[in-house]
Amino acid sequence: MRLNNLAFKVLDADGYTPFQRKRWPMPDMEHNKPGRWTRSLSLEYHMCRWQDLFRYAHSSGCRVFLAEYRGDVLEHKNDQKFCAQSARLVRELFGYPIFNIYSDGETQRVYTLKWLRMQGIYTVNRDAKGRFC
Repeated sequence: MRLNNLAFKVLDADGYTPFQRKRWPMPDMEHNKPGRWTRSLSLEYHMCRWQDLFRYAHSSGCRVFLAEYRGDVLEHKNDQKFCAQSARLVRELFGYPIFNIYSDGETQRVYTLKWLRMQGIYTVNRDAKGRFC
């Protein structure tokens, strides 16, 4: 799976967005079914990419979800997030490492990649010459 195409959503312990207090349709983990697609006329469903996951999943009790999106997308350059017209939660991911606030971003990204591999979302591949790709 390509990391650039992945989206993540961080919700509080009750399944709400931390600031807007919007509830997302939850995936059915028991039957391995994603949540229903959200619909909006505006770009209001915010998500983040793996590189910035640590910026949002920084407190105990937060829940991290793998998400997918469709429709128009708008990148928020300053907030390290993007929004889409429609999105859904695919599945909840467990065990995200909460970082010390003094850790640098590069260290946090390395641990995020390790965590994604443990979740079975990202695998490191090597080409014929043994280089990572």
